[in-house]
Amino acid sequence: MATKRGTGRSSAPLALAGDDDSVGDFITALTTTQTQATQLSSSLQSMKSTLGSVIEVLGYPETVSQDLDNLNTVLSTASTVLTAVSIIPEISAEADIIQTAVKSLQAEIEPAKSAADAIDAEVKPVRDALTQVQSLLDQAIQAANDTASAAQTFLTNFQQINACINSLPDGPAKTQGLAYLSSFAATAEPVVDTFNTALTTVNGAISDFSNAVTEIENQLSFMSEITGAIESVLGELAPLLGPLQSLMNLLNTSITIPIVGPFYGLSVSISDILTDFQQFIDLAMQILSPVLDPILQPLEQLAQSIISQIPGIDQLLNLHIDIPGIPDFSGLFGNISSLLTQLQGVLQQFNLTCPPAANQVSFAEQLQTHMKDVSGAFAHGALYALDLGAGKRNVAASGGPVFRAELDLAKRIVFVQAGTGRILAVENGAPVLKRGLVTPASHFRVTAKGAGKFALTSEDGQVLEIAGKTEFKADRH
Repeated sequence: MATKRGTGRSSAPLALAGDDDSVGDFITALTTTQTQATQLSSSLQSMKSTLGSVIEVLGYPETVSQDLDNLNTVLSTASTVLTAVSIIPEISAEADIIQTAVKSLQAEIEPAKSAADAIDAEVKPVRDALTQVQSLLDQAIQAANDTASAAQTFLTNFQQINACINSLPDGPAKTQGLAYLSSFAATAEPVVDTFNTALTTVNGAISDFSNAVTEIENQLSFMSEITGAIESVLGELAPLLGPLQSLMNLLNTSITIPIVGPFYGLSVSISDILTDFQQFIDLAMQILSPVLDPILQPLEQLAQSIISQIPGIDQLLNLHIDIPGIPDFSGLFGNISSLLTQLQGVLQQFNLTCPPAANQVSFAEQLQTHMKDVSGAFAHGALYALDLGAGKRNVAASGGPVFRAELDLAKRIVFVQAGTGRILAVENGAPVLKRGLVTPASHFRVTAKGAGKFALTSEDGQVLEIAGKTEFKADRH
């Protein structure tokens, strides 16, 4: 079958009775359709089942960038507050430890956020494409399933009829049945091949894109550690910011020294007491303790657990991602849908039963009746010998312009004058002169058989041989 595609169907001889190459090729092609459609359905089902998690992973860079923004806001507040409250003796050691970690974390944020934003800009088109595909998948899966089912159903019926026709005894029914199968197969297979090519293209595009997206997913998976670490820091630090800010505000509270001495009656802030009037620290702690005592243990725990570096940041800074080309899924699926409609139209034309109905008049016999007076219809052309399969010849006078004999889809013999395209159609024995050019594919199939003979094949597969002189000309299709 590959050889015939390579040389082009237009120059291949039309299959005749007893020639089952086209039938075998058609069966192979339609089997491929069923296989490719099943593969497409499976690929799309797999994509649908994992699409949500894939889109989530492709959203990691955006999430990391947003988390880093939140972290930076919290760390900036924490740094200000920790600097202020570090003068409180009970928490000064813990505040210094936490402050050191905070400054280390702050130093990572700007380059890490820039890297996350750059990666997000790269993967966002892929993420958006997958989001759009979600709305197309159900319809595409249904089309793939319908294709596989239709191909299998038709193939089963076609093979059964093919086997039945081949089992018939030699005679007109078998000859005409084989000819119909061969003709239909030769006509339908190019349509099937075109559809198969489209299926192969879609399957390849999905496979390549899915593999590339999986690689990106693997490369981005470590970012969950970054978001996890940021959430951990925020979870530990954020609840303490409120009490620490309250402590910071209390440091500005002024108290009057009530103790007799040189500072009696002096109004000073708690901050001043903690730095310059430590002999009055008990007075300060009476105001600070209600806020300070509840956070002493959490601050101690945070000082022990807070990280000074977010895991995965180095990997983020050095990450390089190869972004795949994004297939036009809408166009690809639309093309499949269009070609499926075309294929269904061709397959619906198949009209052959086996065993044949009794007393059925063959097309060749009808044609012989219609053509008995045809030779007298050509006053301006030359029609040579017609062998109608029964040994009878109708011969017209030679000379004049050359007509080629063709068969249109209405099962009429049509003669087209060479050069001018003038058409003479014979319908029910009455010649009808038509003017204008005709598209060959829409009217006939003529096949050279050698030795001056040509074969006309009707849409329903009936075959008629024409024997003519060497001057007889016929287009090959």
